[in-house]
Amino acid sequence: MNRIKRFFLKKEEKEMKKFFDSQLEAYARKMEFEITACKRRYDLMNRAFYLFPKGYITGVAQNQNEEVIIVHNEPGTAFYLISQTNQGACYLPRIFYKCYYNYSCEFPKVFIQLVDVITVEDNIGNGSILMEALIEYAKRIKATEITGSLSPVDDDHADRRNHFYEKFGFKIEGRKITLNLI
Repeated sequence: MNRIKRFFLKKEEKEMKKFFDSQLEAYARKMEFEITACKRRYDLMNRAFYLFPKGYITGVAQNQNEEVIIVHNEPGTAFYLISQTNQGACYLPRIFYKCYYNYSCEFPKVFIQLVDVITVEDNIGNGSILMEALIEYAKRIKATEITGSLSPVDDDHADRRNHFYEKFGFKIEGRKITLNLI
């Protein structure tokens, strides 16, 4: 009788050990994945500060392919997206803008002029991430509007371009775009 008990206990012990080993293995894989993600994010941040020593990180976002960090290079100039895919400052998705201040009225007004949006890859969300960052910044500095001009270079995909601006609330009149923030 004791032999039978020991046999079943050993079998049960082996099954429990196998179960706990598989649980431990799954947890170790999960931790390894999270550590790798943290290392990638750390590397991206190092790269951001190397490329833009005067810039600062304003956020982390996810486009359709990968995680990106949003860098604001010297306020009043540009937002950039840094990712594992895009190497070198020339190949980074970016949005250029200029701030203008009108001190001639009783309450000074801030205007933002959109200079250019360069997404590098189309339809993966980079332009939207950048535009959201710019609009958030504009609201933070209490800008009254964002204006810009549509480039004839983009006329071959005007419907897609116009949809991009309209989804953020821009009004398009001819080649002029305007987003009122008040």
